[in-house]
Amino acid sequence: MVYPAVDKISPLPMPVLVMARQADCMHWRRILATAVLASGSLGVIALSPPTPVNAADNWWNTTWGFRVPIQVGAAGTDRSERPAEADIDFAAALNAAGSPGSFDPATIRVLEVDAGGVAQGVPLPAEFDANGEASGHLTWMMPGNTAGGATRRFYVYFDHGGTGIQAQNVNPLVILTATGVTDSGLDAYRIATQSGTWYYDKVGAAFSSVVDAAGRDWVGYTSDAPAKYTGIPNLTDDWFHPGGLQASSQIVSSGPLRVVIDGQSNDGQWAIRTELFPRYTRSTVTRKGANGYWFQYEGIPGGGLNHDSAFSLRSQGGGPVSAPLGEHWENALNGEEWMGWGIPAQGRSFFLAHHSDDDSGESHTLMFGNLVVAAFGRGGAGWISQVPHSFTYGLLDTADAGQMANAIRSSYKDLSVSQGTAEARGGTTPPPLSGDLFTRVSPVRLLDTRLL
Repeated sequence: MVYPAVDKISPLPMPVLVMARQADCMHWRRILATAVLASGSLGVIALSPPTPVNAADNWWNTTWGFRVPIQVGAAGTDRSERPAEADIDFAAALNAAGSPGSFDPATIRVLEVDAGGVAQGVPLPAEFDANGEASGHLTWMMPGNTAGGATRRFYVYFDHGGTGIQAQNVNPLVILTATGVTDSGLDAYRIATQSGTWYYDKVGAAFSSVVDAAGRDWVGYTSDAPAKYTGIPNLTDDWFHPGGLQASSQIVSSGPLRVVIDGQSNDGQWAIRTELFPRYTRSTVTRKGANGYWFQYEGIPGGGLNHDSAFSLRSQGGGPVSAPLGEHWENALNGEEWMGWGIPAQGRSFFLAHHSDDDSGESHTLMFGNLVVAAFGRGGAGWISQVPHSFTYGLLDTADAGQMANAIRSSYKDLSVSQGTAEARGGTTPPPLSGDLFTRVSPVRLLDTRLL
């Protein structure tokens, strides 16, 4: 225990009042008073707060009292304009910094820093989705390109409640419209992103349309055959199809960088969480029934126009393999598991990636002249049998095979994220505490241990 320093002694009649703060480290756990008799009076000692734990240099803005260092590695894959994510317990961070107390999410700011900890530019776009009183999921944008071998450094600044710090104004890159939207007669959520606009059937718990910037729908669900079979994810023949009546969905969170939707079958056996980011979507099957499943893109690349140059692209061995759109293949993926479909005349493509390299099958085929049916867990090698399994998919503003492969890997491959110990700014003063802030000290009881 480091006790507060003595600033001065002033004569006062007894009894005296000594201000005390009650908390860990930065607050005072003991009321230490030394009486000095001077001219028949009892002295009172004015105490100074202790130096905060982990006080650090290169502080971005002294209005903020605390920060958590985070390092993000590209993990061997080149990245471009990629969101980074981390689960943070800010209550634990405040404890680690020696200042337990309330936390205000509005105070969060994410700054990129150089190797010396000096902030580079202004706070980055960030979103915090709470899942507890002071813990939750933080998403922020990593601007520009990140080489595969690079590590980027960030500080997450934050503070107690009551500081007066206003919430960051973030330009939304993902915009949810939750009511008043229909798509081919279905009650839907509409989510506008940087790469396109997504329509999610609330009852079917599936995507019925994915519309690019030119207005072309790469899924194309309607109630008429063959388009009534289209959709994402179309798990097995029964679950999570647009137009289906055996599921429900709800919005879990909606912010400027991420929208989260939970879907569940009516019997409660199947569940899927879908997260939409500015340039891709990620779905995780979190619960399943007795049988296995597949995860499927069933859609019309480029909006249904016939293009002789349209192609499929898949990961295989040492590099991606391109084939005419009408060429059927299955169980051909090796190592990485992803596939895509490009329309060179439009300069766009769509992709689907499986985060797990497992023993289930995969397949691609073209039906009715323009309907792609492609899935993980569907093919001669069998269904996916475990949960959770995650899948990332989305539109790309390129139909170049090499650029597609790079963008797909950038989107779905995990980053390497590590958090350091929370730090407190030097001289940070804890917030006032309610309750017994003053303790009466008698001339015979100069050490009050009631707060030990």
